[in-house]
Amino acid sequence: MNKEQFSKGIEVVTTGFIRKGNKFLLARSNNSDIWVLPGGHIEVGEKILDACEREVEEEVGLRIEPIKIINFGEVVLKSSHFVYFVVLFEIGDEEKVKFQKGELEYSWFTLEEALKLNIAEIFRDTVESFKEYLN
Repeated sequence: MNKEQFSKGIEVVTTGFIRKGNKFLLARSNNSDIWVLPGGHIEVGEKILDACEREVEEEVGLRIEPIKIINFGEVVLKSSHFVYFVVLFEIGDEEKVKFQKGELEYSWFTLEEALKLNIAEIFRDTVESFKEYLN
């Protein structure tokens, strides 16, 4: 591996595991069949939970406080190296989700339904771990 291969260096990102009752939120690009958790990059000087709270508000339209980090890891692709943190959020029935219009489609799934989807590999462990945690 050479530096040109990873021109952005290590990218640090955070995603929100947003739970509502027995379902949680997944998103996918309109031109992809891979489902992911909503999130994005952590800015320099920004704390992980603050970054995830900001990203969830930007992408999903929810202004709610994160509960805790429930998973973390890394993934190395051909040209990218990501370190990621998954943050748990729980919302009540009264909270309305205002999805960002654009390139993403959002849907609510049970953990069992999600595991049958084409979910991004880096999030499959999170879903399976959370399923074990609930049992």
